[in-house]
Amino acid sequence: MNDENADWSHYAEIGTAYGGISAALSGLALCGIAGSLALQRRQMAIDQLAAERQRHFEIVSLALNDRELLEAILPDVAGLPNIRQEVYVNLMVGYWMSTWQMGGMSENQVRYAVARLFKGRVAWEWWQRIHLTWADTSSAAQRRFTRIVDEEWHSATEPDPHAI
Repeated sequence: MNDENADWSHYAEIGTAYGGISAALSGLALCGIAGSLALQRRQMAIDQLAAERQRHFEIVSLALNDRELLEAILPDVAGLPNIRQEVYVNLMVGYWMSTWQMGGMSENQVRYAVARLFKGRVAWEWWQRIHLTWADTSSAAQRRFTRIVDEEWHSATEPDPHAI
């Protein structure tokens, strides 16, 4: 190539054209990276929630199988006649909350599940006693879930005292 005959403005236009395309592609790549990081963050939160629920389940399972451990973690209610059932109800409602938070249950599904749950006396009395502790949370999602459950409890008819 002869420098004297080179049309530098032509080369500059080509460079400018490729520079614009390069910037657009770089922007798309950056958006892809940001999206990937957002998905990873969500997955990490889901994994952490699942791990916490699993640890909670293991701790409660130990207590359900050993009355002394149950008395150690729940001394004020360990002597209740239906305490094992109440602990199971607590685990079930906690599972529904986790599933709802991760998008695995709709609000209507939660309402249906807890409405059926509160037909039983054990669950109805459990929520009557414990609902304020569930409402005391900093998580907006957990407060919303608790409101849903509470609304269904208030809609439920108190079960027959002789029913389980």
